[in-house]
Amino acid sequence: MKSHPTPPKIPRPLPAPRVSSPLLGALLDRLGPADTASLNHELEALTAQGTPLVETPPAEATAADEQIVTFLYKHPSAQRVLIFINRLTDERNLADSLMEPVGQSSYFAISFRMKKDWRASYCFIVQELDRAAPWEAAFNQWQLRQALDEGVTDPHNPLRCLNSRGRELSVVQLEQAPLQPYLSDSQPHESAWLRTSGGRQYFICRLGQLEPGSPIVCLLDGEQWLSMGLKGMLMAAHQDKYLPSCLFIFVHSGGREQRWQEQAGDFPFADFLADELLVEALEGTAQKLGEQEVVVVGQSLGGLSALLAVLKRPDVFTAACAQSASLWQEIAFSQLEDASQDQALSPRHRLFLEVGEQEWVLLPAHERFVTRARELGVMVDYQTYNGGHDYACWRGSLIPALRRLLHEGLK
Repeated sequence: MKSHPTPPKIPRPLPAPRVSSPLLGALLDRLGPADTASLNHELEALTAQGTPLVETPPAEATAADEQIVTFLYKHPSAQRVLIFINRLTDERNLADSLMEPVGQSSYFAISFRMKKDWRASYCFIVQELDRAAPWEAAFNQWQLRQALDEGVTDPHNPLRCLNSRGRELSVVQLEQAPLQPYLSDSQPHESAWLRTSGGRQYFICRLGQLEPGSPIVCLLDGEQWLSMGLKGMLMAAHQDKYLPSCLFIFVHSGGREQRWQEQAGDFPFADFLADELLVEALEGTAQKLGEQEVVVVGQSLGGLSALLAVLKRPDVFTAACAQSASLWQEIAFSQLEDASQDQALSPRHRLFLEVGEQEWVLLPAHERFVTRARELGVMVDYQTYNGGHDYACWRGSLIPALRRLLHEGLK
């Protein structure tokens, strides 16, 4: 099978901001680390109120917009417990994410000092007594990520999301994290997939009464979004007149390997979307290409593909919504220059990009891309959020981003 490029594994430039929990420190001072029964009893009472614990740090210790977040996990037979927090955990330095035993209790804990607008998915990976650690048994990067992604959720935190492998993760969000409208209305959807002549699966969702000029939205990694209940979210947003009437096409990725082969930049994916998927999906409908806005939405590799769709086929695609796009690949920059030289882009074409402030590889690349695009006169809407490469963040900002592109345009 053809090899594909892989993102650079650059160590986190600054260590994750680990601190001590004043609450746990006071508990240990009061009871003593060896009072196992009392420690377990009080920790059970604490976790029963919900986790992670969020504390206001001493005023002299940190900025006013920060809080101490303490994760607790109970496992009587664990030798070690690793917490995997999206883009706070550094895969090249997992020792910094090992939780510490709370005295001689059955609990493990770890605390971080974070700004109040932080949101992230997380899970716990346990090394049982007399067994190898799952994260140390991996012999390549893919196996390591598989081990980290298959951790267990936080039993005292009801907030959940799915990762790219369909595994359920817990979600931490602090009090000033961005609002995520319609998230509570999400329901998984059992889809009846259609197929193009080339065999690609897709699913059509119609919002409202469509007219010939109604917008079309192509959602990449469509199976992921359907499993996360996006259809219900979109319908609720339309019912509230938050989104206009439009046609959504959920595009199946074809699986991990096919996704890498097609969306890594050198495959003519934009041509497939324009000349096969859209043409065949619109057969028998009132929609005719060229009469309406056509938006491509994607995340990570899909975000790169969304940008390339507009840059390579501006005759069809008018806008891209790219979340944490894989801009570590230079093809997006070269294609941006080509599109500018060909004068292929007009004020009609718009790009929406967002990236997490914890994404130390992608954040500088996004800023460089946005700066150059604006220098070339491309209309770009750009925002950052305090989080990582994470569906816990993307799922909440997706519908507001679509509203900006479909309802309001760029301000």
